[in-house]
Amino acid sequence: MASSPHATTSEKMSRGTCRSDRVRSLVLEAGAKLFSRRGFAGTSFRNLSAESGISVGLIQYHFGTKEKLYEAVREHVFSEYLRAQRPQFDLPQEEFDLFIRGGLAGYFRFLDSHPEWMRLMEWGILEGNGAPWPGEEELMDALAGRGRAREGVFRPLLPASLVRRASARGNGACGISRKHGRILSVEE
Repeated sequence: MASSPHATTSEKMSRGTCRSDRVRSLVLEAGAKLFSRRGFAGTSFRNLSAESGISVGLIQYHFGTKEKLYEAVREHVFSEYLRAQRPQFDLPQEEFDLFIRGGLAGYFRFLDSHPEWMRLMEWGILEGNGAPWPGEEELMDALAGRGRAREGVFRPLLPASLVRRASARGNGACGISRKHGRILSVEE
């Protein structure tokens, strides 16, 4: 769409921002699809360009390196999960059992409708990327805070041995952090 000669600078910038947001969105969606299908090592800027319809140069302009794009994809996908879980955190503290049940049901609904998320996690494990997902620590802090408010609530829900094994792995991709393992753990 050509700019009108009478368009204000603000209008021109607004259209540019919309285009920029659209480019980022297309690349993030293509990235989620390709990184989940091929992993980090098997995905190239050329693949991303073909999938998104955006030139390699423009992808690099918006994201810089493949590593930065990969982190942006992880952040994008996890932010969708956090948005889906937000209603659970708005429940009153005394509704903790409903919070846990609803949170787990929401988790599995999210996995069902976003299969690329689980595949991204699996590729992260296979490729040795054990870094927590952007926002994962905050989510676990919120969960742990809710659990601390009701002492002992995790005993029937999470056997201590399971929590210890998950936290011994010590990464966000396949377990829980050691910090949160200590918070969630209860003696058997």
